[in-house]
Amino acid sequence: MENVISLDDLFHKRLFQVPDYQRGYSWERQQVQEFLEDLEEIQPGRYHYTGTVVLCTADSKEERWDTDGNAYVPVDVVDGQQRLTTTVLLLDAIQRALTRLSPKSQALAKGISRNFISAEAMNEQPLYKLTLNADTHDFFRLNILAATPSIAPEQNTSQRRLAAAKKQIADYLAANLDTSVDIGEAWLNDLYKKVANQLRFTLYEVEDKAEVGVIFEVMNDRGKPLTDLEKVKNFLLHTSTRLAISNDFADTVNKAWTEILRQMMAATLVRADDEDQLLRAHWLVHYNPARKQWARSKSIKDRFDIRRYKNRHAELLDDLLKYTNGLRETCISFCDAYRPTRDGAFASFSHKPDIQAQVISWSNKLRRIGVIAAFLPTLIAVRERWPDDPEKYLQVLKLCEVFAFRVYRLREFRADTGQAAFARLGHGLATNQQGHEYVV
Repeated sequence: MENVISLDDLFHKRLFQVPDYQRGYSWERQQVQEFLEDLEEIQPGRYHYTGTVVLCTADSKEERWDTDGNAYVPVDVVDGQQRLTTTVLLLDAIQRALTRLSPKSQALAKGISRNFISAEAMNEQPLYKLTLNADTHDFFRLNILAATPSIAPEQNTSQRRLAAAKKQIADYLAANLDTSVDIGEAWLNDLYKKVANQLRFTLYEVEDKAEVGVIFEVMNDRGKPLTDLEKVKNFLLHTSTRLAISNDFADTVNKAWTEILRQMMAATLVRADDEDQLLRAHWLVHYNPARKQWARSKSIKDRFDIRRYKNRHAELLDDLLKYTNGLRETCISFCDAYRPTRDGAFASFSHKPDIQAQVISWSNKLRRIGVIAAFLPTLIAVRERWPDDPEKYLQVLKLCEVFAFRVYRLREFRADTGQAAFARLGHGLATNQQGHEYVV
């Protein structure tokens, strides 16, 4: 169902929650600035189309009630979280500014908070209108929305971006509020009306999570193109809807992406290039070691094209499950290789803490040389084939470090020297064509 509606209508009787399989808040200064500039351009009596919001029925369909007797239905935000989050940040800043003005403005501030920030639930606890994903929401609740922010520092990129957006919006309001109270009060009221009633959103509501992949890829968050990792997820979701057999593959995909994004966030590997590197490393190890044939998300789409599996949808489902679960496992090895000193790195080696410590130390040495991408296929393959044998991994790791130091550091060869050989080696290990003795 499609509707073009105001923010006021969008928030009516809905509780928005960002699923954990979605990435965290990603808008930076430029996107926030453009959002604020768009508001400035809205003329009286006119509307501004600000993008699409895609909602999906939440797993928990139980209605929540506030103390005013209003019932709310929980919905998952599958597209539009950046716009919604930034809008809530702005409305929160507006209501804070209004509370310092006249009694009339103070009453409006309470209404804004109740309608768009948080109401009071029947159990007298806050009923948040927008809940972010698990990596971000506590910070959002305690540091961004709270009247007295927590002293806890930002712990990941999304939290830092939230804090930066909050400050940017506060600075914007401070710079635009006139020294005259009456004029400043009128400007805030006008700004609130623009946000609540003159912004227009296209609303799509879907009931099946698997359907999201059908429409999501053509939608971007304010000029930020989808990453290949997002394109792969959407392709997998879309394919699950086309299978001629009953399946719950969409849940598997969402759970895998929840874990992948959690691992990447914890390792501060949040750039699109980091995600693309993960996809590439997994592909070289498990599917095709020919680096020049790698075509990013197109390689995955071509490999698992449903047209290649005519009358073999059960086989396709098995292959898709293998790919999805394999990518999730590779993500752990990938993050450990790039961030060996992070908490929990190389946890599968914890039964031998002395060896684990050496692995971390040698991994850090290799990382500092700055050419770790060349060795990723081999390191990932060794880690996955012998997950409980840190000695094997350490032996290969030391050889990689020696190679890197002699070839890249001393002789100053190009960073791609030997990459093809290491990709073939990793693929051979992952497919059981070669053993550990071949590596060393």
